[in-house]
Amino acid sequence: MAHTHHPMDSTGARCMNCHMPKISEGLQDATRTHRIFSPTNVDNIEANQPNACNLCHLEKTIDWTVARLSEWHGYDAKASEAKIAANSPNRDGAVGLGWLTGNHHATRLSAAQALILARQGWAIPALIDQLDTDPFLINRQLTQRGLDQWLGVKLRDLGYQFYMTPPERKEAIARLRPELLQRERPK
Repeated sequence: MAHTHHPMDSTGARCMNCHMPKISEGLQDATRTHRIFSPTNVDNIEANQPNACNLCHLEKTIDWTVARLSEWHGYDAKASEAKIAANSPNRDGAVGLGWLTGNHHATRLSAAQALILARQGWAIPALIDQLDTDPFLINRQLTQRGLDQWLGVKLRDLGYQFYMTPPERKEAIARLRPELLQRERPK
């Protein structure tokens, strides 16, 4: 527990969750990175890219993460404050939602997959938005598949397909949004 700061039988105590998080896309799924690194990776924190802490604590702010890393591992938050401020425009909001609406397509994919796998009901409206607005087909495809599995629906049966044109998607989303929002109430 001294090293992980998590109970021994928790997901936070599993080495791979912190040192090889699911931040890569492979075989049309979110997969573990093949690079072993520290969860205190300054580059990821500064750039507002997926980090191991917030892949589990999606509802927390980046300032919460920086405070934990500083307290537990001596992370020097002052050294990167300007970069964190520049790249994290919504510092008071949930990191998971910030990633989901960010400019980097791989970050949006990681965020969607993490939110879906963790069944974060509060994020369903933003995930529905991603079905419409994400310009990357693979991101929409994996979000559709994840929501299908999580919510027990087939979005195609509700008139949505990830490969639709933007006007077709917008129309389909308008029809299916009320149905999906009733499937799981935000927590």
